[in-house]
Amino acid sequence: MRNHVWLVPVVLLAAVLACEGSSGSAVGGSQSCNRSGNTGTCAGTFSTLSGTYTKKFEAQYARTNDEVPVEISVTVEQGTVRVSVKAPDGTVATADATPGSPASLSGISTGNNDEFPVTFEAVGGDVTGVSYSINYEVP
Repeated sequence: MRNHVWLVPVVLLAAVLACEGSSGSAVGGSQSCNRSGNTGTCAGTFSTLSGTYTKKFEAQYARTNDEVPVEISVTVEQGTVRVSVKAPDGTVATADATPGSPASLSGISTGNNDEFPVTFEAVGGDVTGVSYSINYEVP
């Protein structure tokens, strides 16, 4: 019985940490990233996006509160996707993608321990067939 008492808090903690920064999910996708010096690129997909999902991208040498310039392109097969980044000063840059109308976003994300976040939001319900590409530069 004693072992079961610890199991519940550990499982709950794992669930909370897995959802940190997101109130949604992205499933069924892939990603490929390359880095050369201080610049990098990532391209990926989500089969289905629900709610608001914040994805963290690895960026070696990105320190806490570094400004990480990003160029993001997003396409979607069905629905509307809003992509956004938040700069260290709180400024938020956003762009929306709909079928046949890709999003293109230039903005500043906030570095944090070798990574930076990008937020994807399914506007008005679940979306399918999301593709993205990101170019970034670490200071």
